[in-house]
Amino acid sequence: MDVELKIDGKNIPLNEYVTKVFSSVILGLVDTLHAIPEDWETLQIEVNKKK
Repeated sequence: MDVELKIDGKNIPLNEYVTKVFSSVILGLVDTLHAIPEDWETLQIEVNKKK
């Protein structure tokens, strides 16, 4: 699984451990949602810091 982290448009390098943690946590959360098709290919999450 590929995981990409960008902050303010800048790619942040992730090591193998962080990639696995992000994947596991995000997939665990998404799997609890009923409206998500099982055959999805790309998942995008955007977080905006409130000012």
